[in-house]
Amino acid sequence: TLTFNVDQKVSKNLNLGINIIGIKGHSTEPVPTAGPFGANASVASTVRMLYQMANLLSPTIPGRYPDGSYGYDGFNSALAAIDSKSFHSQDKHDLIGSVNLGWDITRSLKISGKAGYVYNQGYSKTFNATFKYNENLTQGPAWLREDISNYTSVTLQSLLEYNKKFGDHTVYGLAGVSQQSDQSTRHNMSRSDFPSNETTVLNAGSAATMQNGGNIEEWGLRSYFGRLQYSFKDKYLF
Repeated sequence: TLTFNVDQKVSKNLNLGINIIGIKGHSTEPVPTAGPFGANASVASTVRMLYQMANLLSPTIPGRYPDGSYGYDGFNSALAAIDSKSFHSQDKHDLIGSVNLGWDITRSLKISGKAGYVYNQGYSKTFNATFKYNENLTQGPAWLREDISNYTSVTLQSLLEYNKKFGDHTVYGLAGVSQQSDQSTRHNMSRSDFPSNETTVLNAGSAATMQNGGNIEEWGLRSYFGRLQYSFKDKYLF
């Protein structure tokens, strides 16, 4: 994590603020082996599924036999998944920044502006390995899926304020504009029929089984707003 903050009075009437936060993260966790769940991305890439399998496994079926083979109930085995080459890894990069600038044009009139930026990048890799439970059962073929996501958001805002007192009269006015634009993209790709559990790159899988998908979403919003206020002796507001 990286944090950078600046709050600087550039001149008598000019103030500058800068805030930047950067975050980099990596995680790896076990997931089910190849088999009934191997081609289902909604469960194949979650460690939560292992807890469910452990709770649902019949108490009459051992997790592992003395000879080293694994108990199997027709779906999967949490212990086998932990001991297998199956994994789900995730890398995330986040950047959040903002710049604020305020200028007191006169004692009664000031203008301020703000720019904000958010960037999130995610990459995940799920490998459901071929696994030998016992001499009569081997689950496969291995299945690999990769997901890439990007998100950006840009926010711009500008305010003009006027605040003036004339004897018992006070006038306050505000005018502003605000704008936000967001974009997110997602891409995924997968293959199966890998020659071994040691080669977890897409090109090692069968081209006949490859799948891919992707989408993009964009939206924007622009707003104009204002306010006018008058008070007399700081008692009556209009």
